[in-house]
Amino acid sequence: MKLVHRMLLIYFCLYLFGLLLFWGGLGIYKDYLFITATVYGCFLITLTWKVNHRLIFPKGFHLFVGILLLLILNLLWSVDKTNTITYFKLLFTGCLFWLVSYNLRGSYKDKITRLLIGIGIVFAIYFFLGLVFADSPYVRWSPFFYNRAFNHFHIGDLWVVILVIFVNLSISKFRPWYAPIILLGVILLIISLSRSAYVALVAGAVILTKRNIGKKGGIIIKGLILIVISIFIFAGLLKPTLLERPYYIQAIMGFFKYPLGVGMGNFYQISSIFTNNAWVGFPNLSTYAHNIILEFIAGLGMFGLIFLYWLFRVTEGIWRGSGEVLYKAIFIAITINFMFDYTYVIPTILWIWFVSLGLAQKET
Repeated sequence: MKLVHRMLLIYFCLYLFGLLLFWGGLGIYKDYLFITATVYGCFLITLTWKVNHRLIFPKGFHLFVGILLLLILNLLWSVDKTNTITYFKLLFTGCLFWLVSYNLRGSYKDKITRLLIGIGIVFAIYFFLGLVFADSPYVRWSPFFYNRAFNHFHIGDLWVVILVIFVNLSISKFRPWYAPIILLGVILLIISLSRSAYVALVAGAVILTKRNIGKKGGIIIKGLILIVISIFIFAGLLKPTLLERPYYIQAIMGFFKYPLGVGMGNFYQISSIFTNNAWVGFPNLSTYAHNIILEFIAGLGMFGLIFLYWLFRVTEGIWRGSGEVLYKAIFIAITINFMFDYTYVIPTILWIWFVSLGLAQKET
């Protein structure tokens, strides 16, 4: 009976986490979302400690807690404190899920994978429904739904995770029902026109080669990379590829003007200075730096380099470690995506990133 109760509790927790991931992708009621995520994260940590009788802190955890404390200190000079608080809540809840996932026992990993697949399919359905109900306010608010005002859609960024999972499954043993899911993912990539997603998927596929993939796996990986390159070229014909990210230069120039930063979440303050400037004629104003490292540097100034060091340490750690290759691939893929887009502000994707980090760090 105790085993039955434990299994019911596990599935209940996964169900709640699935609801949080779904809510995090809707873009609505974010204050309530972060309160719920905090309470749920603390509940999971307490439950994990009770079941395992201990909590093990992953490599880099204490340094990241220091970064969170810096964000609190950052409020003293933040241009817009509300934005900084939002980033703190986003990263704090992610940190909670990181700690929980690192302390999960091995048997739970497959259940997390199935949960991610389910979330991907649900948002794919909603994306296509958005083509029909394009004027719904819920469509306008969600980063994953179709919105005619955007020139690319983040459903492709989310589906990078799902495709990495199915490529990994196909390498082990291909099943016929994988084919329609993979085809759906490719279609969503094409529609999304998200080149950051294309680069991220290639990175994830390359990481999968760290496992013993054999001849069949090599063919799958090479075929996938060829398809992604073709989609990338197609997207480049529809959208300009070069010089579309002047925000990177804006962030670097802003570092010299604001060595302590302007507060996390306030990149627009820097971007507005260099937009349509008489000396620096960048035409594009942006709320985000479209690069998670530059976002931290713009917000925290020289202190943002601590985040760069943290990211290097944890990435190097999972690269050298013996953690599961699938979660290494997911973490690296999302990290690459964060270098070219602002998907790090989407709770669903950021939380998956932290969960994959914890699972990738866990030694097998």
